Formats: sequence, C-alpha cells, structure tokens
Amino acid sequence: MSETQSTTPATQQVADSPPQVPNPTDSPEAIPERRSYGPVAFYAVIGIIMGIYTILAFDMEWTTQAGRIGPGFFPRIIGFCGIALSLTGVLMSLRPAAAAAEGDAQPGAKKHPALLALIGLALAGFVTVFIPVGAPVTAIAFLLVMYFLIERNRMAHRAVLSVAFPLFLYALFELWLEAGLPGGITDFL
Repeated sequence: MSETQSTTPATQQVADSPPQVPNPTDSPEAIPERRSYGPVAFYAVIGIIMGIYTILAFDMEWTTQAGRIGPGFFPRIIGFCGIALSLTGVLMSLRPAAAAAEGDAQPGAKKHPALLALIGLALAGFVTVFIPVGAPVTAIAFLLVMYFLIERNRMAHRAVLSVAFPLFLYALFELWLEAGLPGGITDFL
C-alpha cells in the first residue's frame, strides 16, 4: 500500500487477513465440518411422543376403587422418565463435545445391518406371540435369542439371566402388583 492512501484500522485488517475460503489442498482438519442436527431432531420427536403418551396416561385412573394401583400408574412414570431422557438427549446432542465425537461415530454406524434386521424380526415375533404364548415364556425365549445373537460368551450365565429376570418380573407384576400379565400357556401357574 502506498503512504498517500489513508486507511482505517478496519480496512487495514481486512486487507492483511488471509482469505476465509479453505484451499482444496488443505488437510481435512482445516476444513470445518457441518454439524448434523439429526440426533437433536430424533430426541425432540421422541420427547413429543412421550409428552402425548403422558397426557394420555393422565386420562387413566391412578388407583382402582379397591385402592390398588390403577392402569394409569406405570404409564405416568414411564411418560415422565421418557420426557426427562429425551430432554437429556437433546441437551447432550447440542453440546460441542457431541459434535466433535459425531464424526467418529459415523464409520461404525452401519457395521452390523444383518444383526439389526434379526433383532427387528425377533421384536416382531415377541409382539406377535406375547399374548397367546404368555409373558414369561415369550420373555425367556426372547432374551435367550438376544443373548445368542449379540454375545455368545458365558452362555450358562446368560441362560440363568434369561430365565430369572422374566420370572422375577412375572412374579412382581402378577403376584405382588396383581397387574394381570398375559399367562398364555402358563395360565396354570
């Protein structure tokens, strides 16, 4: 620049600064990545669904006339927990650390599509046979299949868990809370 030309500090700074457009030959670290708002949208939609679920749960009775837990007791708890978890997910997705880790999570996201399809089929089968076969037998079979598909180590330990956990839940809901789970072929118990 010549000495005769007057410049303000702002124009001097603009004239001396390098161009903001990244050079195509720069390393990938130099190019800023766009942030994906997919997880934020996902958690927001889940939060809206859980909010609607909670509103519907408040239309059900909290207790029965006999003073026992009514049909609206657990849906209210599930609704509030779902809303809290979805809000936590939204906040965690908006953190800068989540944006930095987002690029690392993408390569492994499509690593096991066959396993995901098998889990989806197992869930569809679980829902289909839950009422005719019954809660305990269906839950035991489902957990055994899931443990076999996901992790085949320590099968004896997993078999014990597959039997003990559904039987505990069945005793909790059927005997203690008298919630009435589908008995199916185990109605004689």
